[in-house]
Amino acid sequence: MMGDGFRRAQAGEKLQLSAAAWNACLDAADAHRTGKNRNRGPENRQFRQADIVLCKNTSGSDVARFGVLGIAGVIISPTDSMEGFQNDVAVTGTTPAATHRGRFVVCLEPIAAGAIGRAWISGVCQVQVDIAAAGNQFCDVLANDRTKLKSAGSGAARILYREGTGTGTKWCIVRLGDGGGELRIGKYTGSSAWAKHTTATVEVWENGTPPNETSSSQTIENVVNHWADVPANKWVGIQAAANGHYYLVVAEC
Repeated sequence: MMGDGFRRAQAGEKLQLSAAAWNACLDAADAHRTGKNRNRGPENRQFRQADIVLCKNTSGSDVARFGVLGIAGVIISPTDSMEGFQNDVAVTGTTPAATHRGRFVVCLEPIAAGAIGRAWISGVCQVQVDIAAAGNQFCDVLANDRTKLKSAGSGAARILYREGTGTGTKWCIVRLGDGGGELRIGKYTGSSAWAKHTTATVEVWENGTPPNETSSSQTIENVVNHWADVPANKWVGIQAAANGHYYLVVAEC
């Protein structure tokens, strides 16, 4: 059978499948079987609030339950099989990189290297998060780490609950797909003016009732100022960008 490797064979026709076509067929069969054979017991009902997809682990290493994989592509493309593509959302996952911000899954079950398993792509789930600052409300991928996400001022997931207090790796409940970037209010308290095109540390002032905020005893370091010189002890508004860095967006005159 030559030409289109995915056309249907005729009776008596000799089959000559390419490796790509044969592997795609196996992936399609595995994805279909995985979706059909899941039990419908209490474990499955527990996750009805989340959006679950099939994910093939192409990272080269086993990934534990609640591990993180960046979305690299799909198991079955429309070119491979339109029917297979339309029947299931089935993605391939790899070791997260910075380019996977906003494009990742959290594994609902352990997924061995090369295997297909279930994963959250949206909704509410448990996951470990590296809390970089106590005030962070969002999180996203941590480059080269398949075990956890990293908190920030913006990200693709909102942190609904975190274990304990302070910074470091914490178990959290997050809502995937509820990302954002909150404006943080604080003061630049350096000893001299904050020069344009330099970075500085901003002290967060978000406690108390506006407009009488008080210090939150928290600082955000390496905030980038691309706009104008800012005198010391002035109010500022800063916001995290998609690259994970905070930028000055407004300052007291």
